[in-house]
Amino acid sequence: MRVLIITLGVLLCGLSRPMWAAEIGNLYETDVIAQSLRPQDRDQAIRKALAKILRRILVTPDPMADPVARTAMENALFYAKSFQFALGEIDGQPDTARRLRVVFDDARLLDLLRSSQTSLWNEMRPETLVWLVIEDEQGMRRFFSPGLDGLVGQALNEASEAQGLPLNFPLLDLRERENLAPNDVLSAYPEQVLAASKRYEALSILVGRLVRQDGCWYSEWSHYFDRQVRQWLLDCQSLEQNLDLGLHGVFLRLGEFYGVKPDINPPGSMVISLSGIQGIGDVSHAMTLLQHIPGINAVSWLSVTADLHRYRLDYQGDAFTLKQALERSGHFQALPAAGGDTLRYRLLRP
Repeated sequence: MRVLIITLGVLLCGLSRPMWAAEIGNLYETDVIAQSLRPQDRDQAIRKALAKILRRILVTPDPMADPVARTAMENALFYAKSFQFALGEIDGQPDTARRLRVVFDDARLLDLLRSSQTSLWNEMRPETLVWLVIEDEQGMRRFFSPGLDGLVGQALNEASEAQGLPLNFPLLDLRERENLAPNDVLSAYPEQVLAASKRYEALSILVGRLVRQDGCWYSEWSHYFDRQVRQWLLDCQSLEQNLDLGLHGVFLRLGEFYGVKPDINPPGSMVISLSGIQGIGDVSHAMTLLQHIPGINAVSWLSVTADLHRYRLDYQGDAFTLKQALERSGHFQALPAAGGDTLRYRLLRP
């Protein structure tokens, strides 16, 4: 397998309004296949389940390279809160095999992982809009369609679930098909696909080309995020492996931005003054927007003076990174501080 990463400095000025982040439920829950009901096979399956969880929350290409993650794996049973076997056999597996659902104790697991130097990514994750083009062995290209491409859709769902990445797909209605063809999506000039993505208010956009050739799959990916595009290639492998690694590139890219390194900086607190608020609805709307900023743990409204609303932000990490995240969100504009006032921002209108 060969993965090539290219970073290009492309300004995506039209993508200033981010899509709402999605809160991933059951982040610390997964299912795996145990070869039998025997305790040794069950324990091995629980370790396999924990490896899936660590890959979902640790922002690193190889979680097992982290000594703290290896410690967790050695004590996987200690971190399992509950587990349950499904009843009945599994197609394509030995008669003794059973599917095992495992729920891990997130508080206990995070207490250990805070001693790691690897960034952790919590439940709040932005949706990624996926424009996927499938190319057959004759070179014919078409957009991915769940109705026609069931195996691809299933592999995408499995890869999305494995890494906790919420995906969104374009409608591909008459309006889009009249203005956008597969070759337009794959072009080195991304203006058309970015323009078509505006209707979805997408913060994270993934463009992919998936090719079946000689009994295996190749793929190429472009990921547009934070006013840049990063590209990677994946060589011949199974469909499931190809899509899993393709989405893992997105996971790592977004995790670099949203993940927080534990215990590098102690929890902090700052007060900001916010202008541009019109009415009580904006007060709660601004609080909701602030709660979705990476690194912010809690938001409290303090007071209002001369049309400036003061909020206290409790956060994890360093203040400089938090200020960058506020401005990158697309919802807040930094303003010069007046006198000895706290940090000042303006709430931007949609």
